[in-house]
Amino acid sequence: MYSVLDNVCIAVLLTSAPALLALKFFWQKRVPWWLVVLSIVALSTAVGLVHDKIGARAHFERFDACVKDTPIDYAAKPGVAVPVFPPRCGPMFYHVATPPIYLKWIPGVSLLALSLPFYGLAIWLRARRARFAAA
Repeated sequence: MYSVLDNVCIAVLLTSAPALLALKFFWQKRVPWWLVVLSIVALSTAVGLVHDKIGARAHFERFDACVKDTPIDYAAKPGVAVPVFPPRCGPMFYHVATPPIYLKWIPGVSLLALSLPFYGLAIWLRARRARFAAA
């Protein structure tokens, strides 16, 4: 369950900037720039906080699912079961340096900055199409 929530957080973070720019593209007068930037900042901060809360649990959930079908080696010591972890499961520990709360907006604004050239291209194509339609 935590893995699904973790993937949803990542998907929301990756799609929020293009979705808000699409809203800005289709409703230019109704959606001001300050609303787009403020929404990205708020959404990125909220998603970052949720991701920090469930990230470790999602990692351990994935690790447990990977190790569940691992064979147990009984030859190490008689009577003691020693699981042999396959290398494909990754490390058992979870340690990620997360930014503090006042820097959680940076990934969202970075994705917004990466999406702006596509927004500019769409605006340019719409203006060019309107200019040729009028001619």
